[in-house]
Amino acid sequence: MKSSLLPILLSVLLSVSLLAEESREVPTTWPGVKLQVFDIKRLDDSHVLMVIRLKSDETLTEPVMIGDLPKETKRRRHVRTSKSAKGMMEDDEELPRAFSLASARLVDEATRQEFAALSTLPSKPYFGPNAMMTTLGPGGWIQMAVCFKAPPPLPTGEDGKRPLQKVTVLFPRAVKQLPGLVLPAVAGEPAAAKP
Repeated sequence: MKSSLLPILLSVLLSVSLLAEESREVPTTWPGVKLQVFDIKRLDDSHVLMVIRLKSDETLTEPVMIGDLPKETKRRRHVRTSKSAKGMMEDDEELPRAFSLASARLVDEATRQEFAALSTLPSKPYFGPNAMMTTLGPGGWIQMAVCFKAPPPLPTGEDGKRPLQKVTVLFPRAVKQLPGLVLPAVAGEPAAAKP
């Protein structure tokens, strides 16, 4: 009897694990690319670091450029005025920019307080850049990181346990927000079971 329950139990655990991973993923505006919150770390009482992965579907037929294209390409002709290129004509075109997590926002679900992404990341340990421009092929992924000023840890309850602190994160290029992400209560402590 026990041996017949083992495959069922493993199937249920695998399903729960896959659901937890999917709840930390959101489609992006790039075709076939999803943004996944891979890890969350409380660096100290005042900083939270999120490691994200941009993952592409195996079914992509061609690479996707990860970057921000200008809304309109503006071309204009102008004359250089420097002595070395006097009178020379050149085209001026707005170029694509790196995709950046700088406009990401974290919202504490208990207080509704909003926290902006910080412009710098800790140098050690290194988890990835917060901006890049690259291409992502079928089944590929890239890792990036973003740091936020952290909401203060929730106080412990009468039972001596700290309640789960959940946040919602809004990432640039994400089609929707990611609610219900659990923050580690204190620095060095792993996040509670991934939702």
